[in-house]
Amino acid sequence: MAFRIISRVMALVLAAIMMSVCISVCAEQTTVYAAVEDAIVYDAEGNNIATLPLNTPLTLTGVRRGICRVTMNGYIAYMSKSELSLKPVAAETPDASPGITAYVKKQGAKVYDERKNVIATLGMNDAVTVTAKKGPVCRILTSDRAGYMYFSDLSRNKVEAESAAPAPAGSAIPPARGTAREMDWWDSDIQKIFARGVVAQITDVETGLSWRERRNGGTNHADCQPLTAADTAAMKKAYGGKWSWDRRAVFVTINGVNYAASINGMPHGDGSIKDNNFNGHHCIHFTNSRTHGSNKVCPLHQAAIRKAMLTRL
Repeated sequence: MAFRIISRVMALVLAAIMMSVCISVCAEQTTVYAAVEDAIVYDAEGNNIATLPLNTPLTLTGVRRGICRVTMNGYIAYMSKSELSLKPVAAETPDASPGITAYVKKQGAKVYDERKNVIATLGMNDAVTVTAKKGPVCRILTSDRAGYMYFSDLSRNKVEAESAAPAPAGSAIPPARGTAREMDWWDSDIQKIFARGVVAQITDVETGLSWRERRNGGTNHADCQPLTAADTAAMKKAYGGKWSWDRRAVFVTINGVNYAASINGMPHGDGSIKDNNFNGHHCIHFTNSRTHGSNKVCPLHQAAIRKAMLTRL
């Protein structure tokens, strides 16, 4: 673990000086793959903007001194050469065959659709049924959906609680950086990006406090819950220690991308997470989203969204 942390710090330092060195352009663009789980992606200023699953394909466009320039979904980014491979990497697989029950090994394991979009996020020891497998990927069924997961995220046996790494406290999560994109609730892909089951990082733009939340439902806007008791504590701290209907400008960060949003801070209704000290759910609004009761656009939420759009963290 210490070696991993040191190597990532070195990668960050190297990424931070990218603007002062010349990246040699490859004669031919080459397809490369993320060689490790959670491979780090940096922007030109050395900021960590995303992490990638094992064997995510990218296009290599340049390399110098161990730093590679890649394109990802049309965006230019930078990665450490040590976290890339010219061929897909064989992942460790659980002792499983199609049709068996497997268990999620870590909190926040992702489920993908055929286009590698995240469609759900699972908790440690959630059960899935493996229906097929190929290479490092398996097709799975949960209680309410089908999708794809990496074998490295699954095990034949449940993970013992005492051997699992504790979830970080919400207040210890580094806040998002940079600016946030505006996303129309009806005319953009935000409802797919922030789909039911997806865990996002929330950063309060005034206090800089950051925590994690899972979207559980909502149609006119997103109904969400803090992921753990520590995340609830961080959110309550942002509200001055007292729950309130007040709107607050936030960044919602998913897969390294910040989106401008607004929240209220009052637990209400139902919630599926029962051990997070948050009795119910609360609402996260994006541009032109509506309230459930009146089915109207709330001007206070929209003002908070604009504040988030104009903020640089």
